[in-house]
Amino acid sequence: PLYPAKMMAENVRLSFASNQMEQAEIQLDLAAERLREMERLMVNGNMDNTALLERAERHVENAFGLAEEMPVQEMAGLLTQAQEMLQARQRAFDDIADQIPVEAEPAFNQVQLMLKNMGEIAAVGLQEPQLFRYRHTVNRPPALPNPPEMVPPIITIITPTETITTPVRIGPVGPCAENEDCEPQGEGP
Repeated sequence: PLYPAKMMAENVRLSFASNQMEQAEIQLDLAAERLREMERLMVNGNMDNTALLERAERHVENAFGLAEEMPVQEMAGLLTQAQEMLQARQRAFDDIADQIPVEAEPAFNQVQLMLKNMGEIAAVGLQEPQLFRYRHTVNRPPALPNPPEMVPPIITIITPTETITTPVRIGPVGPCAENEDCEPQGEGP
């Protein structure tokens, strides 16, 4: 019952961040919190941690997305923080590995893989900032287009300026003049 309130408080915290660096640091804090929650749940045998893992991964990805837009020095500082957080969580998961019930091992392995992958991404960002920027620019989902402005359409009314005096008959293929034989052209059925 308190978890939705906790999520709301975290969203408020994010909305009050004064700059991109602060937003990214909060995203990393939230990822670490999701991972700590997973540690506790796994030790207790809870196997369905998919939602928490997705949230943790999304928080790290959000932090990386913000880092990509920062100057190189700030990006390096944030990626170092990310790497340290991911390594600390990896050590924490390693410490509880022998306490994980057999049923929770697949979820445990998913977390280990996510931590490894995100750690590698941070390492690439520290070694090759341009490659990191490219990855987060190319793989970023396209922004949704802005909704069109609600402007009333301009309606044009066309009034005939010439009167048609010859009756026109619409035949099987196209219009035929009344005095002409109308024969279908092309192949029939």
